Amino acid sequence: MSDNPHEPVASRPTESELDLELAELTNWQVFATHLPGVTRGDIEQIREDNRIVEQQKFELFGTWLRRSPDASWKDIVLALEKARELTLADTIKRKFNIVIAGSVPHKDHHLSVTEAHDQLQPSSSQGLYLSSEEIVVEDLKKLHRSFTSLARNIRCKVDQLVKSGKISLHDMAAYIEE
Repeated sequence: MSDNPHEPVASRPTESELDLELAELTNWQVFATHLPGVTRGDIEQIREDNRIVEQQKFELFGTWLRRSPDASWKDIVLALEKARELTLADTIKRKFNIVIAGSVPHKDHHLSVTEAHDQLQPSSSQGLYLSSEEIVVEDLKKLHRSFTSLARNIRCKVDQLVKSGKISLHDMAAYIEE
């Protein structure tokens, strides 16, 4: 992804991007029912094949991307809105500069300029700026989410390689020990 916020983003997400951006998705099954090309049978199969929720979500992303050659961030936003994951939908719209005709920001998740100004006015017991400790904590949380996503991606890829017979667990262990 580009560091330039005004540069258009590739409209087709990758599994890794979806895994990272949708880490906070609370109910992947409801969300999945709104993705084009994903069936209830797919959802059931994903649940049966994967015990861990993060693996289920990652498998969903892969299934959807394989089935939908025109998959886009817009599809993700629409599915999130239908699944009532409004905060996450708004976050992705802002991050990827997604504009959907007729879509209006959700009032319960956005402040008017006046409301935002009022909330930013410091009181005697509240500072306006985050302390350096709070900044470090936020950075560590982001790093933890990224690391967790990376580890999950590696686990899923290794599982796929082992299931397909392209590599054995013995070979994988030997490779890791090198």
